[in-house]
Amino acid sequence: VVDVSGATPMLLRPGGILRAELEQELGVPVSVAVQAARDDEARAAPGMLRKHYAPQALVRLVPHGQATLLRATALQLAAEHGVVMQRVAVLATHATLQQADLQDCVQLVASADPVVYARELYAHLHSVDERGCQVLVLESVPALTAWDAVRDRLQRAAAQTEAT
Repeated sequence: VVDVSGATPMLLRPGGILRAELEQELGVPVSVAVQAARDDEARAAPGMLRKHYAPQALVRLVPHGQATLLRATALQLAAEHGVVMQRVAVLATHATLQQADLQDCVQLVASADPVVYARELYAHLHSVDERGCQVLVLESVPALTAWDAVRDRLQRAAAQTEAT
């Protein structure tokens, strides 16, 4: 979502078109909107709530490719909140899930392709609620611009926990 009403175009929410592509097409730099500190503050576009895209489960985001930390986080949150492992969901790449060795959890396989991942993310988040999961551990995505939109959505899903 891009606001072009001012002197400088402003990226309100990242999506499938990268900021660099927007700048190339528009021929000018594109600034990035500052996220509102609170959800009750005015927003320039839909989907800018700090905790937008959040399932009902307690959500934690762990760094990309950190299978050991992913496993430890899932086990720790389950223990801290008295949740059986069958009510813990983990969304990560196939490789990370294999390394984490969390067979008792609901395993949701994340695509290695940012376009496919973005397209499947909402279904994964809804699946967490449909399965009655109380904890969701999300593997973050690579720190590449192609993943900006997905990273934004994951951070918003995880913001639910920070707000409570």
